[in-house]
Amino acid sequence: MNLLATEKPCRICFVVYRMNIGGLERFVSRLINNLDKDFYDFSVVSIASGGDALEWFENRDSVKSLSLKVEPGKARQARLTLHSFLESNKIDIVQSHNWGTLDHTHRSLPKNRPIRFVHAERGTVLGNPAAKGLQLILRALLMRFYVSSCDQLICNAHEIARKINRYTLYPLNKIQVIPNGIPNNPSRIETTSIREQQRLQFGFGPDDFVVGMVGRLVEVKNYELAIKSFASMQVDKDRPCRLLIVGDGPLRGELQQLAESKLNNKFHSVHFAGEITHCMCIYPALDLMMNTSKSEGMSQALLEALSFGCPVLATDVGDHKKVLLETDGISGFIVKKDDQISLTTHLTECYKHPSLLGPLGQNALRIQRMHYSLDSMLKQYNNLYRRLLNKSE
Repeated sequence: MNLLATEKPCRICFVVYRMNIGGLERFVSRLINNLDKDFYDFSVVSIASGGDALEWFENRDSVKSLSLKVEPGKARQARLTLHSFLESNKIDIVQSHNWGTLDHTHRSLPKNRPIRFVHAERGTVLGNPAAKGLQLILRALLMRFYVSSCDQLICNAHEIARKINRYTLYPLNKIQVIPNGIPNNPSRIETTSIREQQRLQFGFGPDDFVVGMVGRLVEVKNYELAIKSFASMQVDKDRPCRLLIVGDGPLRGELQQLAESKLNNKFHSVHFAGEITHCMCIYPALDLMMNTSKSEGMSQALLEALSFGCPVLATDVGDHKKVLLETDGISGFIVKKDDQISLTTHLTECYKHPSLLGPLGQNALRIQRMHYSLDSMLKQYNNLYRRLLNKSE
């Protein structure tokens, strides 16, 4: 059956674990807000709960949403509900994201209509980065079984594709890599008034050295390493140094205590801004972006920083090295995971020699616009969806 021959829009359902503020949710909202609304009809199903990121949809009323609110022992009922949603809304393509939604989506697929199944892996493959032994083997076998029934397996990073192949032996040539795409933004240097305004909002001075981090306050993001590395810097009183952390999560209280124990100096401080719904506004205020994740695909926040001409200091996970060091120039710094000494060294160099950051920022703008633009990502997803719709039974 050629679904492109029908006059009705293509109905796509994105299945996510929850619609909290985060990188995956920004990705979903960018697809929904920017793909052709005359051709596509979108819905979003949350396995656990909805969240504040639903506000990112430009026309929220046009996007159907369902929260399954899965509780222990009630997974079967949730799958029946998802199955009914997919069937009653005549979904043409369902797209699950990461391990937490793969099982539910696979088991909920209707058997009596030609629905296309896309699975997207965007970060920690197999869900738990600490998984090992029998748990790792079982998850790998399950994932191989599930993705073998997909019409297309996609990743946002080449390293994630290689990791899936390594764990599950799923053929690498069957995995499509579509990098994240970010809207083009003006350089933070060119928008001096916005830069000063954003700094004033957080209580920072125009000459302060400001390092930023954006993400959920969870273990895999390794904020503990970031705070310890930042606290180890030698800072002069004539140029205050700030670490701005944007995001929330279960580790916030613990991380605030750590920051207070390591730093008690008004010239050298950590600021927890909490969740900011429209976090793009913070990048003009930064001199340097930092990402200390233990596991990552292709960080949305990293690319967002580049789109404002902000250099990035990141751990060597996912495609960070490819983006920052191997794509038409150097736009930042890479250190090994958990390497506090190297992080502190690079932070100190950037603080003491800010002229290093100018050329990196110029490269950052060029690299993002040439290789990680929103238009490029949208084109690839549009081609993927239309190819799947045109696929014969």
